[in-house]
Amino acid sequence: MLAWAGLASFAAFPAAAVSVTGALQSWTYAADSGNTATRNRCTVCGSQVTSGTSGMSVTAINLTLIEGPSSINPGMVF
Repeated sequence: MLAWAGLASFAAFPAAAVSVTGALQSWTYAADSGNTATRNRCTVCGSQVTSGTSGMSVTAINLTLIEGPSSINPGMVF
């Protein structure tokens, strides 16, 4: 059985500052804002790794993938 959580924690960084090694499965779709949203999952485990939108030049990284996420101070909630 697949369960979905009501929220997820991500940290957003300038897109140019993010690089990911390893294979990702990507898909895009039209967001409610009219922008194009992109999601990237690990091809091995299926976990969402990064996400982004054409409306902002940032890449969001799933905090469960970052070592020491407690050192990141939240700057916004949405």
